[in-house]
Amino acid sequence: ALIEGGLRGNSRKAGDASLEVQEAVVNKIIDVGSQQGMTDYEIAYALAIARHESGFNPDAAAKSSSASGVGQFVDDTGAKYGITNENRWDLNAQVQALIDHTIDNFETVRKKGYGNEYVYALHHDGPGLGSGGLAIGKKNVMPYVPKFLKDIKKYRGES
Repeated sequence: ALIEGGLRGNSRKAGDASLEVQEAVVNKIIDVGSQQGMTDYEIAYALAIARHESGFNPDAAAKSSSASGVGQFVDDTGAKYGITNENRWDLNAQVQALIDHTIDNFETVRKKGYGNEYVYALHHDGPGLGSGGLAIGKKNVMPYVPKFLKDIKKYRGES
């Protein structure tokens, strides 16, 4: 393990975490999203973001930037959502940041009258929307939202 305690991945690579760790991360995102009043669609979207960004590995880190954790927050954005050097590898802080950021991005999309595909574009690019996030989201995030919607229903025993 990279760090003692808590849910850990096997390495800094996206997706390199045991099935148990990945399931625990998914369940935590569903629980925190529900507590924050997100719709199932919004939670499914947050799951699709985490799947693409980290493969549900809380220890994932980018080689090319400061991005880390389930939501792959760079230092600048992470700081706005309570991520610090002290809690960067803490799953609770990572999930809270992902949920809060996703809620904010849904709000921005509604205010601006954009389609939901822009929620990931904002996550990836920031407000400038100039770093290719829209195309990445359409290809690697949006197709997983319906799948995660089904998983949420199963998790809640509503399948």
